[in-house]
Amino acid sequence: MLGAGLMVLAAVAAYHNSFAGTFIYDDLAAISENQTIRHLWPIGRVLSPPENGETVAGRPLLNLSLAVNYALDGLEVRGYHAANLAIHTAAALLLMGILRRTFLTPALRDRLGGVASPLALACALIWTVHPLQTESVTYIIQRAESLAGLCYLLTLYCVIRGAGSAGLWPAGANAGGTPALQWPGEKGDCPLWYAAAVLACLLGMATKEVIVTAPLIVFLYDRTFLAGSFREALRRRWGLYVSLAATWGLLAYLVFSTGLIGRQSELGSPGLWSYARTQPGVVLHYLRLTVWPHPLCLDYVWPVASGFWEVFPGVAILGLLAAITVWGLRRRTAWSFLGAWFFLILAPTSSVFPLAELAFEHRMYLPSAAVVVLAVAGGYVLWDRWLPHLTEQGGQSPFSPETIPGGSGLSAAKKGTVPGVVRGAVPAAVLLAVLLALGCTTVARNRDYQSSVAFWQDTVKKRPHSYFAPCALGNALAASGRTEEAIQQYRRSLQLKPDYPAAYRNLSSLLVSMGRVDEAIQQYEQALRLRPNDGKAHNNLGLALAGLGRSAEAIDHYQKALLLKPDYAEAQYNLAGALATVGRTKEAIEHYNQFLRLAPDSIEVIDELAWLLASHAPAEGGDPARAVELAERARGLAGEENIPCLDTLAAAYAAAGRFDDAAIAAQRAVQLAESAGQASLAKLIRDRLERYRAGRPYREASKGDRSCTIETH
Repeated sequence: MLGAGLMVLAAVAAYHNSFAGTFIYDDLAAISENQTIRHLWPIGRVLSPPENGETVAGRPLLNLSLAVNYALDGLEVRGYHAANLAIHTAAALLLMGILRRTFLTPALRDRLGGVASPLALACALIWTVHPLQTESVTYIIQRAESLAGLCYLLTLYCVIRGAGSAGLWPAGANAGGTPALQWPGEKGDCPLWYAAAVLACLLGMATKEVIVTAPLIVFLYDRTFLAGSFREALRRRWGLYVSLAATWGLLAYLVFSTGLIGRQSELGSPGLWSYARTQPGVVLHYLRLTVWPHPLCLDYVWPVASGFWEVFPGVAILGLLAAITVWGLRRRTAWSFLGAWFFLILAPTSSVFPLAELAFEHRMYLPSAAVVVLAVAGGYVLWDRWLPHLTEQGGQSPFSPETIPGGSGLSAAKKGTVPGVVRGAVPAAVLLAVLLALGCTTVARNRDYQSSVAFWQDTVKKRPHSYFAPCALGNALAASGRTEEAIQQYRRSLQLKPDYPAAYRNLSSLLVSMGRVDEAIQQYEQALRLRPNDGKAHNNLGLALAGLGRSAEAIDHYQKALLLKPDYAEAQYNLAGALATVGRTKEAIEHYNQFLRLAPDSIEVIDELAWLLASHAPAEGGDPARAVELAERARGLAGEENIPCLDTLAAAYAAAGRFDDAAIAAQRAVQLAESAGQASLAKLIRDRLERYRAGRPYREASKGDRSCTIETH
């Protein structure tokens, strides 16, 4: 319990200032704009996240966790950070439990059994506060990595518990009289723990693809620490491994259902060979950050390795490490499992399968544990082995075998030869110093996440050759109203990469908002010359043209955007508005319906469609009954006192012949508008109220001002 309490305190201390962090980068598409997390029911919708490249695509458990956050706090960012920290802390506690039980297995008991608990605590503490983990904890949507890591560790922990469900118990005494620890054999197996392991693995498969290697890691752990051989592991637990392997079926379904594998080139990933020859250098960088975590950066825009000296060092060093790991596995050494853990967990993202981003720090969330354990456990063993033999001067230490209940410690020959204070105090002092250094660095890194502008300014500073970072900084500055600075950053991005369509597109969007529409159109056209199949650019150019009254051209670009991406909700919405403007009401209604199929809880669109159905005769596409249904739904979602929804509801009631109800709703809308100081709106609604009192429905092409949807990236 003391160890668990220290773990929680360390996690809170390291991440106490992460709660002020805002939504950044992929958080926007996966959380702020994700309509599937708005309600917990129907659950099928929550478990069917968007599939347009968002981080939640093909990850239903991740999406469900976000939906729970939304149900509790809406878009209040602190709740999401609290959940991320809770997940990370739970993973750290599991890691500590796994390590403690591993140090007590026959393979390690004689050397580390006496210090199993403090050594496991030391490893888990360092892993918990290490700043390399900030991307998986402070960056909200990378909960995907930490939640999958939690499921991964839980799978292994449950198998370990299942293999020795009766626990570890004293069985005789060693030469020094201290009770020895015995690892229970086959009779201790517990199917309930194994069932929990399979469930944890299944949940992990529904969270992130990195857990694909979990069945292999469990099998290897069993062979190394429990059964002694692969054959014996299968003989004892073949049902477990068949069940764990079966969870791959869910992962395969989720991966292929998103279609993201076939779209990797569209998302900008390099070819297989380019990716493979670059990853050794990336992995070496990961290893360096584990030892010296500076500088940390979200967006590396890592260049593809080409020259011999860019490829050779990484291949040589990692090849040597892999060869040593394979040699150790053949000899069934315990330490070789750490090498296998590192390489196998990194394999899905850092080997040959090409992903759009060549380097991301969150990919080291679980692999870094192997490096930490090797450094801490290996360091302690070397310290204990090489410490000069001194005359015992008395004193107990936290790491002394005598302080561990039932601990056997090191060999009897060594016991008593070194002062207990020296043996334990020096490692404890080193541990404290490392924890303080790493924890302070984590706190400092958390500050970078506290605003989008600060975050991207930090990224631009650390990666001055990144063309993406200034574009993202431009978006953050534009959102903060710092338009001229945003324009400078977009132009800087284009200087670094003159053929970067997103920078052209975002610059154009900002120019539109500033009223510089003609200049914006030139930028959009340049973006489309570079990438004719850029649906976002077509959508945004359509909006710019619509702003100049060139509706026919705008409609053409919206339609091109939808040809490229049929489920493009923003283009559906903008096309519907443009069609309504030129009187093509029936087509507009169809596209509003398409938008609501993609985002069924959009109050604004429900309200606009209800208005269109209410303000047109049936021959023009109007539908009074559905208008009432939609208007009542919009009011229910927005609240009873929402003025626009009341106005629409009144028009819908009037279209359906319910003029008394229409007058009541309109009168209430007038009162609210006047109370809010919106005199012009109150006058418009009052004019409509007179029509309802006269028994006449309201007829109009559009409700008024529409908010257009411009996408940035």
